[in-house]
Amino acid sequence: MALPTPWGFLLSIADPFVRLWLLMAGAVLVGGLVWLLRWRADRSPLRSLPADLGPFPAVLYFGDATCASCIPAKNAIDHGDLEVRSFEWASEGDVFDLLEIAEVPRLIVAGRRGQILADISGVPSPRQIARAKLQLSRE
Repeated sequence: MALPTPWGFLLSIADPFVRLWLLMAGAVLVGGLVWLLRWRADRSPLRSLPADLGPFPAVLYFGDATCASCIPAKNAIDHGDLEVRSFEWASEGDVFDLLEIAEVPRLIVAGRRGQILADISGVPSPRQIARAKLQLSRE
């Protein structure tokens, strides 16, 4: 059945041009959706840690001896009485590569199943440390 349009011509699903137009529109829609999902997956950070970094829950600190802001970060963590497992770039670079950590200092709070609850880059504030302790207490 043909549908009238405001432009004065009829659209019919039997028309090869209409079929081609619908097919192309569907392909563009599917292609756009696939691109959007891949773009989001590329931009989203790692949401869980590998099991071999356990046991969980845990707080992981990533730093380096040559990093200028790592000393104040470590002091803030120590002052906040937060128990952490430390990883140094010089001796454990493979863990940095595995987790795609490109900047230090970095503090990652992981829950019971290794899911990332907090990811703090730079020197953590007392508020961020308190929030990390609260998140750990809930696990």
